[in-house]
Amino acid sequence: MPEEEDDSEESGGPGEFRIAKALRKALPTRVHAEMLLSQVADLLGPAAWSETSNAGTRFRLFRRDPKAPDLLVPWPVVSLDMRGNIDSVGPTVWMGNGEPPPPPARPAPPKIRGIGPGEVRLHDGPHAIHIAYHEDGGVRDITRSGPEHALVDLDFALAGKSAQPVELIAGALAGLDHSRHGSGRLAVPVPLPCGVRDLWSSGLRFLRDALFHDRVPAEASWAAAGCFTGDALGWGATAVEALAAWRVEVGRMSPWPPRQETPTKPPTEEEARAEGVMRLVPDIADNPWPERTPAHAPAALVALGPPPAAPAPVGTWKRLLNGFGATTWHALRPETDGLTLIGERTLRKIPLDELDDRLREADEKHGRPAVGFGSLAAGWPEHLPPLVCSVRVYKLVDPESGKTIEPCVHTDAASGKWVPGGLDGDELKWGALRLRWLEE
Repeated sequence: MPEEEDDSEESGGPGEFRIAKALRKALPTRVHAEMLLSQVADLLGPAAWSETSNAGTRFRLFRRDPKAPDLLVPWPVVSLDMRGNIDSVGPTVWMGNGEPPPPPARPAPPKIRGIGPGEVRLHDGPHAIHIAYHEDGGVRDITRSGPEHALVDLDFALAGKSAQPVELIAGALAGLDHSRHGSGRLAVPVPLPCGVRDLWSSGLRFLRDALFHDRVPAEASWAAAGCFTGDALGWGATAVEALAAWRVEVGRMSPWPPRQETPTKPPTEEEARAEGVMRLVPDIADNPWPERTPAHAPAALVALGPPPAAPAPVGTWKRLLNGFGATTWHALRPETDGLTLIGERTLRKIPLDELDDRLREADEKHGRPAVGFGSLAAGWPEHLPPLVCSVRVYKLVDPESGKTIEPCVHTDAASGKWVPGGLDGDELKWGALRLRWLEE
């Protein structure tokens, strides 16, 4: 009689999803995760861009843009960490009542010895499946960030059973169109000691800041900015034109950051456990700095979506970018003590004459007015830069249903500097942002 599948929580741990059981069988040890990384790279061939960091213990695999091989899609396909839970190491503290729950039952250790811990992440844009491995190399847990349909292609591929499971997963990941998530691209002429993700994050902030301050013409279809400084900008009708224009500007100034000392080596996992401290591990790429010439400088690029057909119902339209470079539009209303940004999709659902009442209602529920912050500013430590503004983000529309909801304050902060480069268009398109300059 064939062995029955065990659907109990002990077989997979609480909260695991349907594909987790198949992945446990397909990638049962960290060795299989290493094989997966290698096979995806082989399938991508010249389209693959691989980077290593932290002395060869962390790997990330990216792919080039299928239509523009000189540009990278700056979100990974597969990432592999070979030092276990490298993000943090610290004692576990039970915060509930009574005795802590027993740990989930562990499967038998793998027959292969000396593998070691690790974690592999299978990516599809904003979504990922995380598989963590115990010190003996066996699966510890599997989690997912994203909706149930995220990476469903893996499920379909494993169901085919036409090849070894690792090969099926590799084929599914290599076949995904990772470029579909957004127009964001990177030009990285030579490997650098900072990773692709950090380069994209920095370049994106410079692009957002430039767009907010109208440093890019409204008629531009593409824009480019450096990843180390935002001084040089380029734009044009295509990515090629924008990058070429940026390189002309780069030739007139330094696109490189100030020289820095080599980062301090982070504590090992054993050292952190012995000291009982949290271990935050920076991502230190294994590449040296190249010759600092304009030709070696990296740049971030985005396609710029067209504005709404109708004029803004209040103020002017402002173009923001989400984390993948996609354009979102927001009405900016200047005010004597700051400004209000209103998502274009919010304006479709909420009449403009009701907006301020809804924001006021959210403020009242929050228990603190959106202006003043006098008590906060008065108690601010003197050694820190003084607070100059408060920034409050409101949720007004449910992004899933598109229906209005009870208004609420989503985030609330005061800052010593107004930084438009940190504005994520996706976070604001279903709500509003209100900036208030702090009173003296």
